[in-house]
Amino acid sequence: MIKAIVFDVDDTLYDQAHPFEQALLSVFEPNDLRLPNLREIFNQFHSQATIEAINTKKISTEKILTAKLNATLESLALPTFSPAELAKFWKSYSSQLHEIHLFPEFVHLFDQLERFFKLGIITNGSVERQLSKITQLKMFNWIDRENVLISEECQMAKPDPLIFTTMNRKLEVSPSEIAYVGNRYDLDVRGAKKAGWHAFWFNHRDLEESNGDIVADQTVSNSEELIELLEALVTIAE
Repeated sequence: MIKAIVFDVDDTLYDQAHPFEQALLSVFEPNDLRLPNLREIFNQFHSQATIEAINTKKISTEKILTAKLNATLESLALPTFSPAELAKFWKSYSSQLHEIHLFPEFVHLFDQLERFFKLGIITNGSVERQLSKITQLKMFNWIDRENVLISEECQMAKPDPLIFTTMNRKLEVSPSEIAYVGNRYDLDVRGAKKAGWHAFWFNHRDLEESNGDIVADQTVSNSEELIELLEALVTIAE
């Protein structure tokens, strides 16, 4: 029986595409003939093979994502961003992150979940940036800070099963009693399943499995389906 549910942050609790697209528009003019559909750029960026697990003491998260961004632009036959354009992009993106909010109906969902389950967060990234997002999303209304694991802080990153095992110990539950909700097959599903957890894949970007040798326990394609899945767990727990 599931006793704890742990969540990813980026593009799982909020729509990551919107701040990304607004940051692109800060560099590209809306009527720029070079500019394809903004969502196409985001989807390509989002599906790039992950390199976030690189030791963040050696390479900053921003440098990693900058490399991914320029690789994405190049793959779409767009000019890569100059240092000045990259600075403008990241300034706009950081500003937009102060405006993010939970997917609709998630507030009511978390009100229900906290009554029956231990809750946590595992996220890759820098402590400063990820804590800022978590605070903006008001997740500390339901989740204790000690139950938030950020890769830079603990020097482990998804999909390493050790970061999931560390959360086991924090929540004092066995692997078979915990479920992870995330939007990335390569990071979230693979990491959670290798740690012995249940894995719920929130695949609202309709991405393909990469090296699909591991199967998610549940796959949902939109926030409504995710809410229905988690509310079913509440019903079982009542």
